[in-house]
Amino acid sequence: MEIEEKSVETSYGKIWYLEAGTGSKVFYFFHGFWGDPRGINGLSSILIPKGYKIIAPYLPGHGKSHSLQFKFDFQDFLLEMEEFVKLTSGNLRIVLFGNSFGGGLAINLARRLKTEGIIVSVPLLQSIKLDDYPRAIWEISKDRIFDGLAAFSLKKDKRLTYFAELPKMKKRWLRDLISGVRLIKDFSLDKGYKLQTKSVIIRGNKDWVSRNYKKYNFDKHVALSGGHYYFLRQYDKFFKELRESI
Repeated sequence: MEIEEKSVETSYGKIWYLEAGTGSKVFYFFHGFWGDPRGINGLSSILIPKGYKIIAPYLPGHGKSHSLQFKFDFQDFLLEMEEFVKLTSGNLRIVLFGNSFGGGLAINLARRLKTEGIIVSVPLLQSIKLDDYPRAIWEISKDRIFDGLAAFSLKKDKRLTYFAELPKMKKRWLRDLISGVRLIKDFSLDKGYKLQTKSVIIRGNKDWVSRNYKKYNFDKHVALSGGHYYFLRQYDKFFKELRESI
């Protein structure tokens, strides 16, 4: 099936996207940050025979889509992709699919669009391996999870223990963890600081975490803007100390 490259003008700028198929349902693929939409190459043979059109945008700042402007944040990504979906969906039934940052967009887009009566579904893939996409799509194509939102992970996610190891993560993830949603200002930890409270922080979907980490009582789970879920123990005490150290 031929994949075409197209563009559409939003109020933010021009968005380029890949499109394949002519079905009566639209499958949107949102790539991760610094990724690209070419993952649809492995999806076409599964979804198009099931009656889907596939649309995969280059997110702002990626490919030939418009560059990111100063202070362009997650909310801007969300609002522009909402506009993009409305411009390209043709009032058809839609499925929103994304990994990593694109998964965060998909979940939040679904919440916004459902309030307008648009039928949407979100299968969120936390793995970043392109080889995992066809397996996920095979499950999606069975029409088993089209009612409401669904989140799942196809592989065991890494266990992160204690905050001392977390500076390896991107700062925006740390900001999200501290605030529970988002914290705007940047911060840095003094390298010599040792936190007294130990918190186990595990990335993964809820069912997988509860099944594999039964010995921990998690009192908090956080859905980051990037689309990943983290589960934490001793959340209040741990982050109170963390805030005081910043």
